[in-house]
Amino acid sequence: MKKLFTVLALALVTLTISAQDFKKFRFGPTVGLNVSTVTDNAGGANKIGFNAGVRGEYNFSNHWFATLGLGISQKGYKDAGGEKAKPYYLEIPIKGGYRYSFNDDFSLFGEFGPYMAIGIAGKYYDTKIFSADGWDGKKFDFGLGIGVGAEYKKFQLRIGYDFGLLKTTNWGTSKNRNLYINVGYMF
Repeated sequence: MKKLFTVLALALVTLTISAQDFKKFRFGPTVGLNVSTVTDNAGGANKIGFNAGVRGEYNFSNHWFATLGLGISQKGYKDAGGEKAKPYYLEIPIKGGYRYSFNDDFSLFGEFGPYMAIGIAGKYYDTKIFSADGWDGKKFDFGLGIGVGAEYKKFQLRIGYDFGLLKTTNWGTSKNRNLYINVGYMF
């Protein structure tokens, strides 16, 4: 966990330095709620988790932008027996988007792009998910995400959905699915 916070702090410092070089660049923290499951979870249920991190945004014009993020995302599911899988990922979303501004204070936006994630911790029953002697969970996840949002002054509200494209285990066909809602502040 200590290494993870060090990586996030270094990312924030890098974004701050970059923001001084590019007037069209902004960055800020985000935090939110995940509602996730996996495909092939017959009889199971969604799992509530969280997401938190930093996001950088480069504006190519008044409308077009690209974002890059770094954060922690808790995903997972409840199986048919009620047991929870609770994996934690270090996630890097990369998205392109379009923004429509109504005035200087309010805008709506949409975004689409891939994400990459590395499993860093988690449990299923009482077994570690991403360890050699634990549950057979794959450590790397990759997928596509789509989102919409609104910005008022520098506050953002974002709602999106991630479609995992890789299997979560070596033995099954399940892929991550995640609905997220988060808020952020852009400097």
